[in-house]
Amino acid sequence: MFSDLAPYVLVIVVVALAVAFYFRPERDRGIRAIASIARKKIVDVKDGEVVRVVGKLALHGDPLLAPVSSRPCAFYEAKVEEKERDEDRTSWRTVVEEIRGTDFVLDDGSGVARIAMARADVVVVHDSRHLEGFLSENAAPEVAKFLTRHGEKVAVDGKSRDLHYVEGVLEAPEEVAAAGKARWETDADGKKRLVIEPINGSGRVLVSDEPGARRA
Repeated sequence: MFSDLAPYVLVIVVVALAVAFYFRPERDRGIRAIASIARKKIVDVKDGEVVRVVGKLALHGDPLLAPVSSRPCAFYEAKVEEKERDEDRTSWRTVVEEIRGTDFVLDDGSGVARIAMARADVVVVHDSRHLEGFLSENAAPEVAKFLTRHGEKVAVDGKSRDLHYVEGVLEAPEEVAAAGKARWETDADGKKRLVIEPINGSGRVLVSDEPGARRA
């Protein structure tokens, strides 16, 4: 019986991958932008260079807490989407989105770099997803609190909304890539430390934990 269904399963998988690819152009552009910048070991970076460094993330100061998972992190992107149907089409509309980041440190074994996040474009892996109605007992109340904080509700007129929660974080000690203009500074202990800052006044620091952004 399974052999009879196999071709249909394959078609479904291919279509799903095609849809996923179709809705990733902005993320893919961000990953390519980071990957296009030359990667260097921190110890080899010269002052004023535009470079990409890759290393293990360490928190710099007090961590942020992701809204639903409560994970300590240096950055989080959290949003709730609602399913909408228009005749035969189904789409997801963003109801709430919250993005926060704070400076962190990367260590690649040759040195450390502080990543300035005041102006950063981040492409983060979305690794926590929940559908309303299928939430764990711990996650459901937190999603409800997250919505309430932004003036939204899980149900309208007594009817549950078809909601999708997405969360992605940058947390220690995962490997992260950061690209921007390099500047050497001396820290409070008198040690030299690299800082990755926006390329110019209108530029951004590019940051991602996507595998494509971290490639050599």
